[in-house]
Amino acid sequence: MIGSASGRPVEERTLRRVLAEAKTTAGLGGGEERLSWHSLRHSFCSMLATEPELPATTLARIAGHADPGFSLRVYAKDARDDAALAADVLARARRQS
Repeated sequence: MIGSASGRPVEERTLRRVLAEAKTTAGLGGGEERLSWHSLRHSFCSMLATEPELPATTLARIAGHADPGFSLRVYAKDARDDAALAADVLARARRQS
């Protein structure tokens, strides 16, 4: 649930209108029907899922899932190739030492 400044729930139609206005302002008027609150939520959780410092239990809480394993199966998809992934892991390891 998303709340207003007064703490009351924001109605779904208001959220849809605000997103439509934001898309128009950003010049995303055509062909971006897939840009929805759900797709934004999925993108945000996917971004969080690839952060090694974020525990899976925290991701699950943010996503509203009871099972952290489910959250990882849904969101933790690293699009980088093996070389880029290995370089990132090694760079993080160097920073830790």
